[in-house]
Amino acid sequence: MNIDTWTGAFKVRAFPWIDGKNIYFNVQTFRPGARETDPETDKTVLLHDDDNARHVLSVYLNTLATAVSQMSRTGTDVVITCPKMI
Repeated sequence: MNIDTWTGAFKVRAFPWIDGKNIYFNVQTFRPGARETDPETDKTVLLHDDDNARHVLSVYLNTLATAVSQMSRTGTDVVITCPKMI
């Protein structure tokens, strides 16, 4: 799964992480008129790679991006396990 897109006000990237167990998830925000090389915020977390995480990425991408953008602690040492969705 590779994602490189805009959702709402967020530039989002997601791809399999090098450990083969997680998905790298990056969220960036930009000021109006700013270039894509100059993000205002740049936050990254890892998602435990399973069917639940892939479902959340495909259905709730904007919601996940919003949540990660508001997190105070991020980085590749933060691993999120997504709950099973109905």
